[in-house]
Amino acid sequence: VDRGTRFPSWNDFGSVNSPPIPLNDALDAEELMKLRGIATNKFFKRPKYLLRMLLRFRTISIIEDFVKMYIALIREIKEKRY
Repeated sequence: VDRGTRFPSWNDFGSVNSPPIPLNDALDAEELMKLRGIATNKFFKRPKYLLRMLLRFRTISIIEDFVKMYIALIREIKEKRY
């Protein structure tokens, strides 16, 4: 606040789709978004995680929804809307 950083309203704070708030001079919002994308990819693309999710949700409809969500996330990343 002392540096003039504008914070989002509480309702939007921490939203995955909101741009990150740069809190130091070393990393700007664009770099933080790149790092967040790397972290998200590393977390959700782990084979152990994917296998655990598939085993946890055994019904076909839930697995289909999970795959659709994953495909939508990839599209968002490709269109740079994430």
